[in-house]
Amino acid sequence: MKKLGRMFLVIILLFLVGTALNISNEAINQLTMQNREAVIGADYNNEEITIYLIGNSYVYLTDKLNDAADFAAYKINKMETLVVDHFIKCYKIFRAVFF
Repeated sequence: MKKLGRMFLVIILLFLVGTALNISNEAINQLTMQNREAVIGADYNNEEITIYLIGNSYVYLTDKLNDAADFAAYKINKMETLVVDHFIKCYKIFRAVFF
C-alpha cells in the first residue's frame, strides 16, 4: 500500500512540475512575443498522439502504439514464465540438497 501511495505522490509531483514549467513558458512567450511549444504536454487528435517535450513535438500513431503494447505484454509474459521456471528449478535443487 505504501508503494502505491509513493507512486501516486510522484505522479502528482511530476504533474505539478510540468504545469509550473508550462505556466512559466507561457509567461516568457507573452513577454518576448514568441510562440514556443509547451515544455511538457500531450494531445490526442485523429488516431494520433502528440507529445511535447522541451519545445519539440513527437507524433505517434495509436495503432503502432497498440502493436508495441501487445508485443511488450507478450515479452513480459514470456519473461515471467522463464523466471518462474528458474525459481522452480532452484527450489527443486535446494530441496534435493538440504532435505
